[in-house]
Amino acid sequence: MSVAAARKQLFEWNDESTILVGHALENALRPVGIRHTKLSTHNGVNVMNVIDTQILARNEVRKVIAIQPKWKDGEPPSGLSKLQHLSKSLCGHIIQADLVKGHDCVEDVYVAREVLLVINDSRQKLEDWATEYVRQSRIRIVGPVVM
Repeated sequence: MSVAAARKQLFEWNDESTILVGHALENALRPVGIRHTKLSTHNGVNVMNVIDTQILARNEVRKVIAIQPKWKDGEPPSGLSKLQHLSKSLCGHIIQADLVKGHDCVEDVYVAREVLLVINDSRQKLEDWATEYVRQSRIRIVGPVVM
């Protein structure tokens, strides 16, 4: 299937009531030429909403820090963006532990959903996770850390 055909099919299968849930969705959508900022409309019509657990985690860390952090290379550390870290910390699930099997896209889908359900059920868990993450990490921050 071509990139254009995959993109067309994505928009045909989804409408304004669709909620796309995942972790680091830009990695899945980039191959079909779609960015988060372009997801909300297609040909002037709202087509879907996006909930990305990676973005939720990053934003929560930024709130804990209470400033816009200056990350090395402009990006948060890779540990923050890993679904494995959020899954273990928020849900108590260890994923992608099988070095032979490696990455499992289906597992990622279900785990991202589970992480979102935990966050939705208790926003405090995400806040606590972010506070602990900032406390334990060695992030170089310009400005004070407020906790």
